[in-house]
Amino acid sequence: MIGTVKKLFITQNDANKTRKNVNKIIVDEAGIVDDKFYNKNIMRSILITSTESYKLAQENEINIQDW
Repeated sequence: MIGTVKKLFITQNDANKTRKNVNKIIVDEAGIVDDKFYNKNIMRSILITSTESYKLAQENEINIQDW
């Protein structure tokens, strides 16, 4: 096994920039459909990280929010 997707989020383009937990994402040449960066900045479309990254940050006292 290479890995498991634990959670998927998109950030909606509303006044509060609401982060929404979704079951799937739809991606096309303009990015993630319904995400705030859709058709705006293709280089910021997808972030993939591991739980090990969160653990490493915590061990080094880097405060990040675990979604």
